[in-house]
Amino acid sequence: HKYEIPDAWRIVLLPPIGAAGLSGAREESVFREDQYMEESTIHQQASLIRDVVVPAIQNRQFELFCRAIGEYGRTAGRFFAPQQGGVYSSSIVRRLSTSQEFNDLPLVQSSWGPTVATFTQTRRQAEDIVGRILGSTFADEIQCRIVEPLNCGAIVQTTAPETPDYVVRG
Repeated sequence: HKYEIPDAWRIVLLPPIGAAGLSGAREESVFREDQYMEESTIHQQASLIRDVVVPAIQNRQFELFCRAIGEYGRTAGRFFAPQQGGVYSSSIVRRLSTSQEFNDLPLVQSSWGPTVATFTQTRRQAEDIVGRILGSTFADEIQCRIVEPLNCGAIVQTTAPETPDYVVRG
């Protein structure tokens, strides 16, 4: 199924300056550990997406969508907290998320981070968040980028025409 995020909604990407997420050999070692998410948590996360996030997108229920996607992100982050130092991999983002000024933002981390995102209903709201961050003590620590939902999927192009692996001779 394809569920389109409303075109007016915006995503504010917040990559911390100079931070890096878990990758390479360190990431591979984490996945080699015998740590598994509780089955009940897996079912809870799947239910949250299926029963709350998707219907909220379909019905354009922005507040419900944000609460649910934030809960999903926090639950996943808590599971990986021992490997990444907290719910979010970046100490800058952890400070941002608990600051009185920004604790209202429903942040979701991309994979191991360090980038987090927050959603808005309009470009104006996204610009307001960016303005708040750039006018705060986090201005020198976090970049801000406003992006639109990509509801069409990715397009992959090659630089050279594909050639067959075989030649038919007659």
